[in-house]
Amino acid sequence: MMGFVDLHYKLNGGELVNVRMDKLTEQHWQTTNLMLKAGDLLEYFFTYCVTINGQKIDCNTAMVQYALSKPQPVIVPPPLVCPAIEFNQALQGPEKPTLTASAYTVDFLVSSNIDVMGFVDLHYKLNGGEMVNVRMNKLTEQHWQWPNIMMKAGDNLDYFFTYCVTINGLKIDCNTALTTLALPMPIMAPTECVPLDITKGLQMSADGTPSIMFVANAPVEMNFVDVHFRVNGGELVNMRMNKLEETKWALALPHVSRGHHLDVFFTYCYMLPGGGKCDINTQIASATVN
Repeated sequence: MMGFVDLHYKLNGGELVNVRMDKLTEQHWQTTNLMLKAGDLLEYFFTYCVTINGQKIDCNTAMVQYALSKPQPVIVPPPLVCPAIEFNQALQGPEKPTLTASAYTVDFLVSSNIDVMGFVDLHYKLNGGEMVNVRMNKLTEQHWQWPNIMMKAGDNLDYFFTYCVTINGLKIDCNTALTTLALPMPIMAPTECVPLDITKGLQMSADGTPSIMFVANAPVEMNFVDVHFRVNGGELVNMRMNKLEETKWALALPHVSRGHHLDVFFTYCYMLPGGGKCDINTQIASATVN
């Protein structure tokens, strides 16, 4: 029979504390609520009384020291920073998109010196639809490609890339910023007689000869383009321009030099799709040859 069990302890070399332990069973005694923290030193021993053959015997245990170890700091490795690599992205396809879908190819070209590109993934939405995720084809270590995105004039493509690079043996996953690209609608030929959207101006040749340029920004059949101009306020000159392409016309001015002032307007004629001709005069514009 155990008559009692006493606990005697010092915390961090302080005063000796003596407590009668609580009896749970004949063999199990307990003291609770010793307030300890990491780094504390607890020195303790027990005294107890046992009854053997009717005789009570008091006993002591040896001193025990117990040090609560300090927790080791958790070292969080710094996040791997995406390297600032230089790359180009390109969309290849028909130069002038049409209302019929055509195949376009997306290219990802790295110009930085990268040890290894693990992968390049393309993520894109067409016209705000569902996100499509594809692993691009590796052409070289720096050139990755994805073909056959079917697009037509007026379509919008939102896309970005994720890629994995290995630098000094470390694999790093990276994202690019979102890019939005819109394929322009084709310019339609007018169905009635209206002024065309035109681009006009002066262009200097290698030998310093200025040329008057006229470009119609519509797919029309031009009958002629005449230019009417005055040099430094002189007499009006009327000339038929030379056809370079169906909608691009030019006239060289070999007797006009830098610093001369021009007042210019055009008359032009184009064919309507249903037949008939449309004659248009433009307003006078002024320019100085530079």
